[in-house]
Amino acid sequence: MPDETPIFSSTPAPEIRPPSAQGGSALGGKKRRPSSVVERRKTPVRTKKMTAAKTSSARSEMNQTLASLYKNNADSDVRKIDIKKSSAFGRFFSRLLIAAVVVGIVIWIGARLAPAHQAPPKDTLAVVISGPTMVSLGAPVTYTIEYKNNDTVAMNNVRLNINYPAGFVLAKSSVLATNAKQNEWALGTLAPRASGALTLTGAEFAPLGASESWRVFIKYSPTNFKSELQTAATLAITLATSPLSLALAGPDTASLGQAVAYVFTVKNTGLTALPGLFLMPQLPSGFTLVSSTPGLNKNRWTVSPASAATATSTLAQTVFKLVGKFTDNTAVSSSLSGLIAFSIPNTDRVLTVASSTIITALSKNNLDFNLAINGTLGNFDAQPGDTLNATVRLKNNTDHNLKNASLTLVFDAPANDKNQSVLNWSELNEPYNADVFGKKLSDTMRRGSITWNSQTIPELAKVKPGEEISVDVRLPIKDGKNFDLSALTASAIMARAAVDFADDNGAKQTLESNRLAITLNSDLVFSEKTERLINGAGKKQFAGHWVLANSFHALKNISLSADVFGDVALSYVSSSIPAGSVAYDAKTQKLTWHIPDMPVSVDTLALPFTIVLNKDNPTQNTLISKVHVTADDTVTGKTMDFMGEEVSLLTE
Repeated sequence: MPDETPIFSSTPAPEIRPPSAQGGSALGGKKRRPSSVVERRKTPVRTKKMTAAKTSSARSEMNQTLASLYKNNADSDVRKIDIKKSSAFGRFFSRLLIAAVVVGIVIWIGARLAPAHQAPPKDTLAVVISGPTMVSLGAPVTYTIEYKNNDTVAMNNVRLNINYPAGFVLAKSSVLATNAKQNEWALGTLAPRASGALTLTGAEFAPLGASESWRVFIKYSPTNFKSELQTAATLAITLATSPLSLALAGPDTASLGQAVAYVFTVKNTGLTALPGLFLMPQLPSGFTLVSSTPGLNKNRWTVSPASAATATSTLAQTVFKLVGKFTDNTAVSSSLSGLIAFSIPNTDRVLTVASSTIITALSKNNLDFNLAINGTLGNFDAQPGDTLNATVRLKNNTDHNLKNASLTLVFDAPANDKNQSVLNWSELNEPYNADVFGKKLSDTMRRGSITWNSQTIPELAKVKPGEEISVDVRLPIKDGKNFDLSALTASAIMARAAVDFADDNGAKQTLESNRLAITLNSDLVFSEKTERLINGAGKKQFAGHWVLANSFHALKNISLSADVFGDVALSYVSSSIPAGSVAYDAKTQKLTWHIPDMPVSVDTLALPFTIVLNKDNPTQNTLISKVHVTADDTVTGKTMDFMGEEVSLLTE
């Protein structure tokens, strides 16, 4: 039998257990065996053979280890100890589990310590607008805006803003607005669960069927939230009924040059007074107005009466009429309209409340007849001292002769209190020695007419098909040197031409040309004066002056600007600036002069400045660029825009 000696002793160490009070279990279990009873313990058998010396040494070492374990762990049961090897994966998993627990604890603590509101509260401040959605023109209507704080905290800096419907006119509000437009209210702080209301009364002015909307906004800052929040409400409305209507009657067809009439009828079937209404005819281009009943005032009629005459009346109407002629040879039809508008008192707001349009087909007469002045067939601006170069042109595109034709050119121009026209008729230049007639139209206007017939232009006796006749006229406008421009109260020159002839049947016909309006602006003139000298340092020095002269119409927003070239130093004395302000940008080398206003009583303004040429440049020919001048005419409302002359470098 092989020698198989076990490593461990076959006799185990005595088992140490705490003694029971009565020699048994506290829960009534079996009694422990006496301590003298030794329970044997099976040990594994090692199959490896060992020498006697090695066996003795191993047994001695094991006995010492067991003795040490029993000594240090008197209550331990060595038989229950499992010895396991640890691994790298186990250590990693343990550390990961510990880290996850720590992170979870931190998140839990943060959640407990965070404020109650971390996201903007919803619907904490509610706003609602209520009122009629179907309204009538001009009828009083009332709208109520209600707001409430639904939160348990106060709302600070509460501000209410309203975007009114485009046609709404506010009459009164239950709380005064905090701005001039009367559309903003500062409500301050709104306590928890508190509410309020705003009542607005007014009227709607818009065309029948127009759809508009109320838009209400409330901005506020909750006590427990840093950001500003906003709540909005809207209400759509429709102008469902209107007592006001506009009817427009006129011809479906019209011949060029023939007089046609249009009738505007305004009706008011309601009892509500509608003050501030006016009617504006919208005339197409190529339409010449001959007359209007009643007369137009700034291209408008006042609508009166504004409402039904009596409580039992069902109709109040006003009729307006205008007569004119179509002169546009290129159009096949023309659209003419009328607009009824409402002017809001104490404001510049104008609201359209009704409109009507009529389309007229145009039949051409195959005559090409027009008037051009200074190269244009339309309106333009001029100044005193300018010359009007007019051309009257007639071409017969028909297949028959025009017999006994005559041409007439008419100018209606402003006149002074001595009945003298601003047009210099004594300097009229026309090639046929035509007849000129003058007529007083009013205390402020005079008419001058030039007429050519077959006696002055023989070709007018019979203008054959395809023939063309044109007449050129030069007529100057007086300036302020020999004429008191300040005595003029009108500021527009009206020009037109007409041709009279007989057709093959002997019927007389008249055709008018296009009309031109020439706006007479201020006689503002710019000039510059430059004097060269050598300064004490031996450098070239230029004494410059910008001069403005004006004697007709006050001016505002006057601006002069120019570029200065070369290596220069520009300077000016502040005390020598006659008006406005002067600035010179040394980097861009731009000189500007701005004058807020220039009354007629101030006829001349001159700005002196000095330019020193630090270094000569042989290739430089210009010292100052052309001066750009702009100014607003306070009488005509037009902006004058022109260029002055440039300043060349003075040579030796």
